[in-house]
Amino acid sequence: MKRKVYHSYLLLEIFVAIALLAMCVAPFIEILPKTLKHEILTLQHLELSRISDVEFANILADLHSGKISWDTLSSNKKTELSNHEISLPKILAKRPFTKTCQIRRTGKLIRNQQEESCLVLIKINFTPKTDPKFFAKFAPLIDSKNQKENRLTYSYKVRVSKPA
Repeated sequence: MKRKVYHSYLLLEIFVAIALLAMCVAPFIEILPKTLKHEILTLQHLELSRISDVEFANILADLHSGKISWDTLSSNKKTELSNHEISLPKILAKRPFTKTCQIRRTGKLIRNQQEESCLVLIKINFTPKTDPKFFAKFAPLIDSKNQKENRLTYSYKVRVSKPA
């Protein structure tokens, strides 16, 4: 009668199996933190874009209501409307940003019989107060000029008529 031969695993075989398993799993573990970091950067960019859109709507409402005087637009000079610190929700960023809003006329004043109007450029800049290379992380999202200056700029052009 034949005896059954039991084969036991050597310690070396177990180590090789664990190493192969680790090499297969390691790339998937590495992807998660990078994906999370990129997602947070994208959310920060979206939140700054939302804040910029709200500020643009407020400036446009002030232009139409007359809170921003028409004399401001009569000259072709840049006029700084606001400069203050903002903070994003803590889950997105722990760093504060400085938001500056500038307005200037880009075209000629157009005078019709009934109204005066002009083309206006509104720039809203965000500059991080603490991290000097913060916007370098946004490399695929912003252009290289603003990356070097370490600010994120949103520009809006709109035709504005003089309030009655």
